[in-house]
Amino acid sequence: MTRTTRIAPIRHFALVPLLVVMALAACSPAVERQRSIPADTATAPMPVRATTDSAANAVTRPAAASPQTDTLRGIVERIGSEPRSTIVVRAADGSACAVQSANALPVEGLEVVFWGARRNGATVIPGVSCTFSVERYAVRAADGIAATDGVLRRSGNAFVMELPSGAFSPLREVPPSLRAQVGARIWWAGPLDHAPAAYGVLQPAR
Repeated sequence: MTRTTRIAPIRHFALVPLLVVMALAACSPAVERQRSIPADTATAPMPVRATTDSAANAVTRPAAASPQTDTLRGIVERIGSEPRSTIVVRAADGSACAVQSANALPVEGLEVVFWGARRNGATVIPGVSCTFSVERYAVRAADGIAATDGVLRRSGNAFVMELPSGAFSPLREVPPSLRAQVGARIWWAGPLDHAPAAYGVLQPAR
């Protein structure tokens, strides 16, 4: 006689805990893998390191503001007669400004740029609308020819001009009257490698 073994049916409510355990087991490796890779690795920018080098900061830090300096450019004229003559600068637009300087200005008839302080307003001189206190100046042209000014120096048997920047430019065909002015501040109209179209002494050698 054959004996039959009967398997009790599995209740649906008994499967629920088993399914939950299986689901957690299946999900846990994926969770661990996600934790091992930071989410912002591909998109986050590289961190910027703040510099504490005082020298680097000194280079990039803006310089302290300096007092404003005015400029004035034009042809220098002398109007009136001694002892009441006045030096004025006539700009390209025809306006005129009286020039005041503690030092002599041997630049009449030349085109000059001045640095200093400008004060607008009517003056006692007809046609002159402002006054200008000169701190420094540079000759720019003579009779429409570009000019350079600097200090005349000797280099061996040759002559050079020392420019305000500290650079030296060779001079050619220096006029005899200038050769005795080594150390003087001069102006030179025209290219420095040719004889000057015009020239003059601004400050004698000391």
